[in-house]
Amino acid sequence: MITNSIYNFAKSQSKSPAVICDGAVVDYGTFHRAIQATARYFDSVECSKKQTAVVLTINLFDTWLAIISLRSLGFTTISIGNLEQLDQLNISNVSFIVTTEGEHGLHDFQAVLRSGIPVVTVPGAVYCNILDTELAPPVQYGPIGDHVVYSSGTTGNYKKLRIPYSTETPRLKHRKNTWVMNETTRCHCFDFGTWTAIGYNTPQLVWQQGGCVIFDQTSQKHSNFFKLRITDMVCVAPMAQQLVQRFSTPGGPQGRQFQKLRKIFIAGSFVNQDVAQSVVDKLTDNLTIAYGSTELCGPILASHYKNTDDLIWLKIQENCLVEVVNTDGQACAAGEEGDLRVKISDRDCHEYLDDLETTARFFKDGYFYPGDMAVTAEDGRVRVLGRVSDVLTVGAHKLAVAPIERDLEAALGVQEVCVFSGLTSDGIHELVIAIRSPTAPKPAQQALVRKRFSMFKAVRFITLPAFPLTTNGMMKTNRVELRKSLFADT
Repeated sequence: MITNSIYNFAKSQSKSPAVICDGAVVDYGTFHRAIQATARYFDSVECSKKQTAVVLTINLFDTWLAIISLRSLGFTTISIGNLEQLDQLNISNVSFIVTTEGEHGLHDFQAVLRSGIPVVTVPGAVYCNILDTELAPPVQYGPIGDHVVYSSGTTGNYKKLRIPYSTETPRLKHRKNTWVMNETTRCHCFDFGTWTAIGYNTPQLVWQQGGCVIFDQTSQKHSNFFKLRITDMVCVAPMAQQLVQRFSTPGGPQGRQFQKLRKIFIAGSFVNQDVAQSVVDKLTDNLTIAYGSTELCGPILASHYKNTDDLIWLKIQENCLVEVVNTDGQACAAGEEGDLRVKISDRDCHEYLDDLETTARFFKDGYFYPGDMAVTAEDGRVRVLGRVSDVLTVGAHKLAVAPIERDLEAALGVQEVCVFSGLTSDGIHELVIAIRSPTAPKPAQQALVRKRFSMFKAVRFITLPAFPLTTNGMMKTNRVELRKSLFADT
């Protein structure tokens, strides 16, 4: 359990920083004492059976105190961003919902909660005298509890994944070897929620190595990233755009002077040339494009960005078996499009909670199918072509949307494009090109696109200032909701 690692560092280097939360430094000695104080408080709460504890706090440090403490007591934990998520996730066997004294007033719990679920509020008083207490070893309460993460991916529907305590050791060992973390690590988590795979894994990994986790929960503090962090980070494309804008303002900090030796991962969505090049020009020349999934321990495909080719073709990572297969489950030849699949290891998830149908669809014969189309090159690199559910059907042909969308982004000079096919109210087969941009493309540009897609009787352009995003912390475009807003029949 992570409590043992934290205790060991508290004993050997008590004053070494473990957490920096919005500028406030918490050393390992204080961190360990705070975990024990929180666990003692939860242990005093009357509960007939230790089942699932739901953690709802805004402060990420408070969230981690609760999760670590509850799991050490044997509870299965899940962290949510809001109560609406709790209803959508349909979590069963909930013992109580946890919040903190300072945040309790921010949530109108009783108005929306299902009856019979109590709210446990952690009072600030439990931490008043912890600095005066002796540094005591972690109490062994019994079996360690599991943790549940969830992802909406691009489907808009939550998929719940239990991370068993028994798989954490190989899971974190693999991530440590991938990320090369140690006691000098300063890991900037920004505002990733602990319900994401990144938010769940990364702090634990850093604390196992004796490093420091930095929670900056306001965009104004993101500039500290370049001063404090000395190792890798994970960054999704929308966040990369925010950082580029931040460091592109006149008189703003010069990111590159801090970033020469640092690496940025962009993951979670397809990356266009403009975003990638802006990150390289303004933030770091050590940019990695990565592809992974919440169900898997870490990135399975990645490339070091040098040019456009590196955005398209990604290398299979070490100790990963990644294949592109046809409908019969046979490996496709180079250049032949098929379904992407990944061999499951002992560190990956194997099923979705309470959803046998979805589990059977995505987990088959020891493989996980992320739901993406892909193609391999002669040299073994893989190009992800987009979601199987998003293909365009033109006559007898099925076209993957990702390459089309990337080409249109470049041709139209816009931030993001999502392409959908459907029927008009008159039954005409139409193509809808949704564009995320402050301004619509010029008529001449639209005319060229209409000519390219002349196989559709109707081509409709919709320009929006923003696309709906998934709510799981990864900020992906919610294609399901976007399509609903574009077609009357969905």
